[in-house]
Amino acid sequence: MTGLQILRNDGATVTSVEELVEAHGPTTGLALPGDYGRCAIQLWDTIATPVNLATVAPASTGLDKDAHVFAAVLDRLNRIAAVRYRIEHEGELLMEATPFDQHFISPLTCSTDPEPLHPWAQIAMPRTPPGCTIDSPLAAGRVTYAAPRIVSSLVSGETVHDDVIRLLRSCGLLGSEAGPKAWTRDELAVHRHSRWGLDRPVGGTYAGRDRGLRESAVERKPHTITETIPLEVPSPDESTRTFVDVVEQRRSIRTFASTPIPFGVLSRFLYYSLRFPDDSSTTVPAPPLAPRVVPGGGCLHEIRCYLWIDAVDGLEPGLYFYDGHEHALLHLNAPPYGVRSMQQAARRASATTTPPPIVISLTGDIERVAYKYESMAYPLMLKHVGVIVQQFYLVATALGLGPCALGAGPGHLFPDVTGIDPMAEPVLGEFMLGIPAEHASPSPAV
Repeated sequence: MTGLQILRNDGATVTSVEELVEAHGPTTGLALPGDYGRCAIQLWDTIATPVNLATVAPASTGLDKDAHVFAAVLDRLNRIAAVRYRIEHEGELLMEATPFDQHFISPLTCSTDPEPLHPWAQIAMPRTPPGCTIDSPLAAGRVTYAAPRIVSSLVSGETVHDDVIRLLRSCGLLGSEAGPKAWTRDELAVHRHSRWGLDRPVGGTYAGRDRGLRESAVERKPHTITETIPLEVPSPDESTRTFVDVVEQRRSIRTFASTPIPFGVLSRFLYYSLRFPDDSSTTVPAPPLAPRVVPGGGCLHEIRCYLWIDAVDGLEPGLYFYDGHEHALLHLNAPPYGVRSMQQAARRASATTTPPPIVISLTGDIERVAYKYESMAYPLMLKHVGVIVQQFYLVATALGLGPCALGAGPGHLFPDVTGIDPMAEPVLGEFMLGIPAEHASPSPAV
């Protein structure tokens, strides 16, 4: 084989960009001979939008006459993730990689100087071995297949084929420099995978159906209910503060009075924070969706509210679940040490010395979100928690309560006490609520 060759879907060899442009649909392969060795470049047949090669390079320029034009075309195809690279040796597949970022460098121009894998590179064994994947949140491309002996050589520092070095360097997977100081590898990986990318679908693809996930019902009730306690419904004329006043007066309060929270005040707090409004007064999406007084992506409202109550008038200390449809508290059968343990955790997280009358745990039904949203279910739930926390702050301020969000909480306490699987319903946030120490009682305003 001599010169640069490009293959169309029908297997025909073309020698100019013009012939590529005239081809119907994406081409199936580019073969690179010569000193580049056995690295083949193959065009995807399954890209979401067919590549318009007429916008990539002048159609009248022949690739057989100007290799620089080919390099320019290849660079543009890299930027739209329209190609993938494969390295074979004597019929054995050594490595395959896919570009997905505009910073991907063509392997044709990469050096073969040996360098170790980057400290942030991650090697994983897929569900269908043999072979491994190599990825990094800093990378511009992903190795979708690496032969086990190649991975072994990379890890042990042994010499590998020059084509392997070129391809890893083009993906940005080599180097010894540290990652960005403000990020950890895991945090950057979560961020990158929650944004649109050329390497994967992101958004409402309903990919969960293919993974066997269920479209769960809104606000599933816990299984350990011992009592249902209806909450009070506030009167429409109880509001006395303006919205601007509430926004300006919002503060995080970490010191609480020993006075219990009145039952009616807690009722109003939950009513205006997380209630599902009466279906008869709203435009309701088709089940299993339902509107809430706070916004939520896809109207899924997967966030669930548990209250560790120590001091509320008329309520026994214990763990409660808020039923936003019935506007009721469900008393759960939980060990008595749970409330004290959560209070201690909240005190450590907020550096306060006074135990909060209420600690709220916000969890998320991840299967409900992952059923619809691909590659972004967990980050989306964190955003929903942020929306709810702001709602908590505003409503609590209007009621004269002391609100305080917690930056972190114990990972084991909630599943240990409730028996709920943390992989199905992880804890996403905690929130303290009480009467500010400087106030004798909360304001009735809303």
